[in-house]
Amino acid sequence: MLRLLALDIDGTILRDDGTISPLMIDVLRKIQEEKGVLVTLASGRLFQSMKGLAQTLNIQVPMISSNGAAIVDPNTGQKLFYRPIPLPTAKSVLAYLEDHLPRDLLVNHENGFFINRHNSLLRIPDPSPWVRERLARCTVVDRLADGVHFEPLKISILEETARIPETVAQLQKGFGSVLNIYASSEFSIDLNASRVSKGQTLARLAARLGIRREEILAAGNAENDLDMIQFAGVGIAMGNAPPRVRHAADFVVGDNNEDGLAVFLKEYFGV
Repeated sequence: MLRLLALDIDGTILRDDGTISPLMIDVLRKIQEEKGVLVTLASGRLFQSMKGLAQTLNIQVPMISSNGAAIVDPNTGQKLFYRPIPLPTAKSVLAYLEDHLPRDLLVNHENGFFINRHNSLLRIPDPSPWVRERLARCTVVDRLADGVHFEPLKISILEETARIPETVAQLQKGFGSVLNIYASSEFSIDLNASRVSKGQTLARLAARLGIRREEILAAGNAENDLDMIQFAGVGIAMGNAPPRVRHAADFVVGDNNEDGLAVFLKEYFGV
């Protein structure tokens, strides 16, 4: 019997325009209230940008943020697990990126982002909700390798889709022993501390809750959801997920703009 749902946010329970459908809200509330199944969110987002959605869905279970770098209680904000990138490692990879792979970078701390003054996000005339949400909480510095004096929860690289495999491979050669490096969307790569991923942190959360992996359903749409989908007893890939993620899942549902997950969960749980 399933006791816990671990759900990605962007591209999974949210539509591409950043909204959540009434059906998704209704289904997730009924699963909790009528079936007694716990629901948590597992996202690459910072905890601060997950709180509003947690309130909408009445989530009471600790949430996984920043690709597994933290487990945070949604009601108290208490950190139950926290593993940022060590500062010397962060400075080293930022210097490499700024000197050899000039891309738009976002360096995540608990309450926002640091970017450098060359970041093209600063010059977008009509920014998307994703961009606006990040610019509202960003600090601009001349050079990130010199301006960052904290341990980042993650570092995000905005990259052209076709170049992502090459860039990931290049970074793995230099930093794969000290960082977890993967594509987090069709246009971004995320760097986290070693031994940090959604799947590994879901295992930590499950142990804390006394829940076996066979009692977990996990759903996602991107490479950073892959080990979470593989860890769970029931792994769900969205129809908009890349082939590698779809092939690893037990079920592939419709895409996020068609309420694919909500339709599946409604039938699966009979709500």
